Amino acid sequence: MGSILPNWPPLVIESFVAKLWAWQRISLSDPFNYSRSGTNKMASEAVKEFTDDNFDSEVLKSDSPVLVDFWAPWCGPCRQIAPMIDELADENPNVAIGKINIDENPGVAQKFGINSIPTLLLFKNGEVSESFIGVRPKAALQEALSSV
Repeated sequence: MGSILPNWPPLVIESFVAKLWAWQRISLSDPFNYSRSGTNKMASEAVKEFTDDNFDSEVLKSDSPVLVDFWAPWCGPCRQIAPMIDELADENPNVAIGKINIDENPGVAQKFGINSIPTLLLFKNGEVSESFIGVRPKAALQEALSSV
């Protein structure tokens, strides 16, 4: 009797099984594991969480520059840049870096005309000084952060 698996190299089968196992662990209520509870944190401790309620005080009235990542849990490119945002937050302590979920906080997204995500806005003195739409290289973001 033959195997039900195709005749693939062991490494390919191992990778496939690992992906299936990881997929089963994904929570349906939090499919991309953006929850800040538990051990699987999606964001670094240096990344702030902005909301419609705290945006004015944390971003617009901030004395330091603020980089805001407009994202949503279902957005693949948003998930792709998440580790880069974490790195930037850890590497740039003089700049406040945070995320705002546009599904849970539509007011700020509407106020700033966010039509596409990921969108990153760099605020200085309460005004947008630079904007980045889509996935951008880390070097481009770092250059903008270094210039403020």
